[in-house]
Amino acid sequence: MADKVGEARADIYSLEVVRKASISEATAQKIAGAINFVNNRQYDTHQFNFNGLYKLGVGVVGADGYLPVLFDMEITGISMVNRLSGTSSYTEIDLQWFSGSNSNEGSIFSTLPRISNEASDNCYLIWDEINDIGVSNPAGTTLPVLTKTEFNAGDAIFCKINSAMPDAEDCALYIHFRPR
Repeated sequence: MADKVGEARADIYSLEVVRKASISEATAQKIAGAINFVNNRQYDTHQFNFNGLYKLGVGVVGADGYLPVLFDMEITGISMVNRLSGTSSYTEIDLQWFSGSNSNEGSIFSTLPRISNEASDNCYLIWDEINDIGVSNPAGTTLPVLTKTEFNAGDAIFCKINSAMPDAEDCALYIHFRPR
């Protein structure tokens, strides 16, 4: 198998592609690098929001709706934010998925994302699934471990608050994804 061309955000100039000019190897490398750059770094985001005192949403399936999958996709990362920390305990959010209507296939995590009351206000965590790194993992947070990242057209993902800090306000979970 051939080596992958390195990703690069490089501009291509008109002199490199003028009519009747041959495209040089350097220009072909730029084009390939730019395509790989877009392929590796493009993503979209869906967020589940729990505004105000969100403890009332504990256990509610699909508390902020669903993410229906229109095209085959893969999750590239997960982020979680909490504006006002609670007085005790922790907030833990699960993502579960359907392969069809009323066919809950269970959690996509083996370790759920979590923010504890030891975390500061305006706390957030960011997990980069593609590069397998925690981009932001402050004290009082637990990064998720995903067991499922690829979804087919027709699947759906929903959010469930498993536990919530008392008196905590304004939490959100973000799914970063791209087509596959």
